[in-house]
Amino acid sequence: MTLSAERTRAYLCGALTGAFAAVSITALRQHRRPAAAASALLSVVCGSFAVVYEERAQQ
Repeated sequence: MTLSAERTRAYLCGALTGAFAAVSITALRQHRRPAAAASALLSVVCGSFAVVYEERAQQ
């Protein structure tokens, strides 16, 4: 089974969302607030892209 390009991008962005969230949590525990904030922002952006691509894939 082959995934569409839109669905592949959605899954990739979803994986990046989780990765950036993990980096953010780790940075927060190490008291590195700027890195935690940047990673959290990237996580939100990637999550938004994941939703957009998933919506496109369903159309």
